[in-house]
Amino acid sequence: MTGVLPLGTDDLLIRLHRNEIEIDALPAEDSEIERRELRSSPFISDERLMDAARDLRSTWALNALVERATGSTVDWADLRGELIAHGTRPRMREPVLDRIPLARLWNITRAAIWATDDVEATDAAAAFLAHRTLAGDDFPNDQRDSLSAVLLRMGRCRLAQRLGGTAHVELPGRADVALDDRTERVSQGNQMTASWRALDVLVIADCAGVATREAFIAKMAAELIEAAARGLRVGVLHRRRIVDACDLQPAEAVEQLVSQDLVARIDDDTPVTADLVVVRHAGAVQGHLARRLRIDAERVVIIDDPSSGDARGKTFARADVAETVHAWFGSPAPNWLTIVPFAATAPRALRTTKAQRSDAENENGPTLSIVMPVYNVARFLEAAIVSVLYQEFQDFELIIIDDASTDGSAQIIDMYATLDTRVRVVSLAQNTIGGAGIPSNIGIRLARGKYLAFADSDDVVLRGGIARMIEVADRNGADVVIGGFATFSEDLRLIEPAYDQGRGARVPRDTVVSAASHPDLLRMSPVPWRKLYRRAFIDEFAIEYPEGDYFYEDNPLHWTVLVFAKRVLLIDERISLHRVDRAGQTTKSAEHKKGAYAHHFTTALRAILGADRGQRDPLLEAFVERLAASQWVVRQQTHLAARSMIAKRFATLFDRATAAGAVVPARVQETVDAYRSGYPYRDLTVVIPVHGGARRLRRTLDPVLATTGISIDVLLVNEATGGETADLLADYVDRHPNVHLFEHGRRGSGRSWNSVIPLVTGRYALFLEVGDVVDPVALRSAVQRANLEGADLMLARHRFKRSSAEYAAHQEEWRRLAEAASADERRSMAAEIGADETARLIRTEVLQDANIFFGGAGVFDELPFHWQSLANADQISIMEGPFLTRKHAVRRREIIRREHANSGIREELIRWLHHRLKDSPHHDALVAQWAVAAVRLTDDHTEGDFIHEPG
Repeated sequence: MTGVLPLGTDDLLIRLHRNEIEIDALPAEDSEIERRELRSSPFISDERLMDAARDLRSTWALNALVERATGSTVDWADLRGELIAHGTRPRMREPVLDRIPLARLWNITRAAIWATDDVEATDAAAAFLAHRTLAGDDFPNDQRDSLSAVLLRMGRCRLAQRLGGTAHVELPGRADVALDDRTERVSQGNQMTASWRALDVLVIADCAGVATREAFIAKMAAELIEAAARGLRVGVLHRRRIVDACDLQPAEAVEQLVSQDLVARIDDDTPVTADLVVVRHAGAVQGHLARRLRIDAERVVIIDDPSSGDARGKTFARADVAETVHAWFGSPAPNWLTIVPFAATAPRALRTTKAQRSDAENENGPTLSIVMPVYNVARFLEAAIVSVLYQEFQDFELIIIDDASTDGSAQIIDMYATLDTRVRVVSLAQNTIGGAGIPSNIGIRLARGKYLAFADSDDVVLRGGIARMIEVADRNGADVVIGGFATFSEDLRLIEPAYDQGRGARVPRDTVVSAASHPDLLRMSPVPWRKLYRRAFIDEFAIEYPEGDYFYEDNPLHWTVLVFAKRVLLIDERISLHRVDRAGQTTKSAEHKKGAYAHHFTTALRAILGADRGQRDPLLEAFVERLAASQWVVRQQTHLAARSMIAKRFATLFDRATAAGAVVPARVQETVDAYRSGYPYRDLTVVIPVHGGARRLRRTLDPVLATTGISIDVLLVNEATGGETADLLADYVDRHPNVHLFEHGRRGSGRSWNSVIPLVTGRYALFLEVGDVVDPVALRSAVQRANLEGADLMLARHRFKRSSAEYAAHQEEWRRLAEAASADERRSMAAEIGADETARLIRTEVLQDANIFFGGAGVFDELPFHWQSLANADQISIMEGPFLTRKHAVRRREIIRREHANSGIREELIRWLHHRLKDSPHHDALVAQWAVAAVRLTDDHTEGDFIHEPG
């Protein structure tokens, strides 16, 4: 059984262990027309064709390589005949073979090894290449090792030795053949303790000879971290300690997992039983063949990963690997071995793979997965759960995500999980920032059903609604089914019609439509608990809620779904009764927090611009109409500055839509022009949460206001201070028209910063704490330089009060950072230096478009901002000197040590950041540093990435 999985899947071990991945062969159809197009295309290189042969086992790519090399319609079958005939007459030349340079024939040979199981022909091709090379023909010197490895595997040992090279290959049933002295066996390492003799997953790895070792080990480290965090008993078998073998930073992450007893390291002689053995790439098979291993395995999966970039050549024939592993484990049965070639990471290939995976999982999972996020709704929760469990349609799982409730909701959830096996519970140790978006996404990732639905934890799902939606979806092959709903008041208990009644009146019922054909769909209420989604569709386009410290996340989800859905059905049946006027509901949030709508419209516009070009015009028209209809968000603002700031952001959205081809009606354009000019341009917006005494506030705010040469506005967020400090705040606001005050309550600096991020309008943003002190001249220089260099992120050192020795200790690291040649080098080095050492100016467009936020867990608040800004900034500049002096470092360390004991904070921080970074544009440049930081974050006795110690 062969198949394809996406690269960089950090939960790979978990999903393989659960047997949630059914691996199907990817079709590789051949087409003469496609081959001709590929052969003549100037945009498709030989390397691209080889990638397709390797990653997709594509015979059409192989045939295209042959046609391109020969300049004719000769394909692999024709060339194969000549190669096999040549094998019996080594010194004869053949007409077609004469026309192919050796370098191109070597590419064809490797493509044939990857794309076919034709051992006879690839053996003949390797022999032909060796004879031609020995005869003096031009063969690339850097490929001789790889050719030697192929010859050794084919059993042509003498020919390989004549060719020379440094390959080392051990062959089953024969004496070891080595062309160098790399014959070290695995070191004893840590002996496996009794508690590790029964494993859930055993990972066998070998990074010796892997060209891209850092990326390879970082990927493996991420998988181990995820598996260990989810409670799997994981062991690692390696030829040498990974640190010794690789000398790479990600390897330290693996070794720290071992030292903390989160992962067991075993050696070749350790007897162990495992539910699943994962061989992390085919080369590792070659590294452990001295004897039969003492492993009793239920299943074995070999991840034949081209990204491991084996320096000896990617030459592991599937039949040989299978034969070797069966001998290795001493099992005659062939049915428990799976060899999995990893797919390329191109977005289209990844989306196809996800859709195939979803369809396969449906065979074993329920028909429907219902996701219910819960936070402090104990009074209403039982009615919601019961309404789901007693549906007419019964083939479902109910995934309840308890977002660290404190009101007894957890006990209610546990009771129903005990009574009904269809209830799956995830209890988060720390309340997530924002609304229901983050817990809902956790539920989406856990869903196993063919269809996906959501239920509000304070609503009532009507008994026949789900059955009706599934019947319609099955009959029409729907991507999305949208039903009706009604509302009821908590006090009066009167059932009222849906508040969007009439908005979809022009959309035909029980008929397949789309948002492009019927834009009125986009005018309907965005709530998800009236909809049914085909999960393969959700996976195909990687659709999920945006994650940030805001509410109203239903809006961007609604737009993204309808932008990409080609088969939408609207039905009249009521699905839910929605409870309204409940204390604590999102609609009762502070008015200025509704600035989040600007964030969500940005996400919606990004989805539209990613749609097929033929559908964009009606979608853009609907977007402009909806944006114009949402001006109530501006009009509702009672804070005059907030009204102007949100209006300016709306004007920017209209401008972006116009640039993409939208037409804004004249009457709306007048309002847009007024919005644009209603708040002045600023070079910099400074955000300061206010807590503590008036003296510290003056120390922070006065130097900011004294900065000249750039335009600045200041957003002060009052965390329930009173007395002298409250009087001082009022005085600043009265005397300085560029200083604005917002109330937020005492929830920590991170939440205070987040509360006004949607209001930031300056070109750059700077986030300060009370007690921080800027140098006005240096700050002006930093902003001007960032503007001049077009920086998305400007990094500078902090000074710490009374810590000149510590500042000097890090001088060399910052000097090297300033000299780094590329943005990715700066990105990686800044990640190693850490959050607590770095002051940042971030371009507001990047901040808001990428949904970058701070955490909500005390002194760890800056970590999410630090990592997300590095992961999303394209252009990174370095300020050689500091522009900011921060609070005393020793006090910060004391706070960190105290809060570090809260494992719930750490677990949620790792989970959230891990997911956010995984999907960021510059993830690859940070994966090694993040693997180390994540492990350090799990260690109770180290500050790790929070406080970076020199040396």
